[in-house]
Amino acid sequence: MEFSIMLDMNKTALQSRLNRFYREVKGRKPITQQAFSKLRANFDHAPFEVMTRRLVFKEYSGKYELPT
Repeated sequence: MEFSIMLDMNKTALQSRLNRFYREVKGRKPITQQAFSKLRANFDHAPFEVMTRRLVFKEYSGKYELPT
């Protein structure tokens, strides 16, 4: 599964984004919203957790002045 679809903050409908991504980027027939939901249900969230923890650690490392 592609991270770019999940991270896309575009305000268009999910099916429109899936159609565009699979036709333009992958060069193949788009998948349905139901198929995307099934793929997402089995998606490993660990990379997002690691990324978020790194950002929080960096923010609170003391290197930057935090507004109060």
